[in-house]
Amino acid sequence: REIAVPERVERVVVAGTALYTEVLVDIDALPLLVGVTDSPDNPPEVAEVPTVGPSFPAPYLELIVALEPDVVFGAVFDVRDQLEAAGLVVVTPVGFLTSLDGLLGLIETVGHVVDRRAQAAELVGRITREVVAVESAVVQEAPVRAAFLFASADNPPFASGKGSLEAELLARAGG
Repeated sequence: REIAVPERVERVVVAGTALYTEVLVDIDALPLLVGVTDSPDNPPEVAEVPTVGPSFPAPYLELIVALEPDVVFGAVFDVRDQLEAAGLVVVTPVGFLTSLDGLLGLIETVGHVVDRRAQAAELVGRITREVVAVESAVVQEAPVRAAFLFASADNPPFASGKGSLEAELLARAGG
């Protein structure tokens, strides 16, 4: 769906996963961040940026609204609906990443919204080159049995399965 974003974005809140925060830092948009979700995966560069609660089950909407962002990245489902009802612009290129193409598209979209297109293109290029280098290094090797496990504080770890970004990356790396 189309979303009208301000011509000049100066205040950004991440209401989704730390991936959005990482991308914004990697494309030199750290000065725009006025709020991020709590995550151990946040880059150290955002240690002084105010937090708006966890991305799951949901960030604190009142904190996000109070920060008066031009754009909110990553909100999904009810959180997205509530933020839009409060008059905020919410950009979530994909709800769940299922492929490398989805990740690269997310980076390009974030770069476009915050006017860091060149930096986003450079990041996409760097990631693509690194993936190709790994693929080239293992193309002649026999596949290795591998699993991508997500740790959980309360439950046993769980594996990422077929149709996920992690499964694609494992396959490209010879798994």
